Amino acid sequence: MDMTMVTAINELAADIHKGNRARGFWDGERNKGEMIALIHSELSEALEGLRKDNTSDKLPLHTAEEEEMADAVIRILDYAAGFGLNIGQAIASKLEYNANRPYKHGKKF
Repeated sequence: MDMTMVTAINELAADIHKGNRARGFWDGERNKGEMIALIHSELSEALEGLRKDNTSDKLPLHTAEEEEMADAVIRILDYAAGFGLNIGQAIASKLEYNANRPYKHGKKF
């Protein structure tokens, strides 16, 4: 991943965080555990959308699975920007690391 993508991811995170601050989600101290649980809840909602093969009730051009996966990414990027994480570089580093791992990381699944 080139630095342009790293920068773009970090800028997207910053934009999401700025919007969430403006809408009051960062008015007080944020609890990291609670925020991670909310990310997890979006993934659970994506699973339910997939299981039920639902269309999103808010985004008619998308499935519920797509909507909830987007919500999870948005929450992750907000968390990263809010706590000063260099998520763009972390993603790039992890992709580079994974590129050199064995098939299925040496596991059955």
